[in-house]
Amino acid sequence: MYIRFKNEFGRVEVRDVRRFDIRSADCEEGDGSTTHGAELYDLSFEIAGDFADMVVEYACGILLKGRAEVDAIRLRKRDTPVSVAKQYTDYCPDISGLAWFNSWEAAGRVMDALCQVLARGGQFFDLTIYGEDGEVTVDGWYW
Repeated sequence: MYIRFKNEFGRVEVRDVRRFDIRSADCEEGDGSTTHGAELYDLSFEIAGDFADMVVEYACGILLKGRAEVDAIRLRKRDTPVSVAKQYTDYCPDISGLAWFNSWEAAGRVMDALCQVLARGGQFFDLTIYGEDGEVTVDGWYW
């Protein structure tokens, strides 16, 4: 499905997205308060990171002569476990986010609308028409 969304710089993009999910995403407000919101995101990035972790773990198991040796290394208290996904999230910008909402419920409403479009066989969904409260809005007017 093709998704139209605004990236972190406010530029409109279209991306082919196969998997969607909602995650907690807090937003620091100008007055110092925090809004505990939620984000609709492309789950494919997370799945790819998990797959890469499994590949690296398997390769280490082969090189270190077995799974027991890999587990022994990971359990040492002085070693910090490092994963491909962790390296990605620590050093690369997160480009999986599609839209931020001011509550989990608002993100859920938009996810429901997306699922209805998919159920009807739709191939395009425009996230740019939704406000932070999950309601359809165009220049401040609600439909």
